[in-house]
Amino acid sequence: MVTSYLALSLRGQALGIVAMFTMLGAALGPVVGGFLTSAFSWRFIFYVNLPVGILAIVLGLYLLPSLSPVAPEARLDLPPGVALIFVALGTLIYGLTSLQGAAAMSAVLALIVSATFWAFFFFRERRAAEPP
Repeated sequence: MVTSYLALSLRGQALGIVAMFTMLGAALGPVVGGFLTSAFSWRFIFYVNLPVGILAIVLGLYLLPSLSPVAPEARLDLPPGVALIFVALGTLIYGLTSLQGAAAMSAVLALIVSATFWAFFFFRERRAAEPP
């Protein structure tokens, strides 16, 4: 968004500010999360995002100018591409999180299914008219 909305002369400074707040979040996130979990409950770390997200949406709606899409005629690869990447990512996440433990065999099977669907996705997108 910084590179889309700001002039070339301001981009370096703006990207520096974005990087500064990113690092500030990485440094303060564990501290604030630790305080919230010790003072209240672990559930409060999720509630912090609600007012921040609502504020960001409201400010974005009112402050950001509306830009037309870069490629308005572009279309999403529905359903084959989206379905393939959905299965590939879902089985990958399940397989990686279940590798250690009682479900190790189903995790390996999920990783095999994931690799297969990644291959299907790769070949599908090579032939697609508008790959991502």
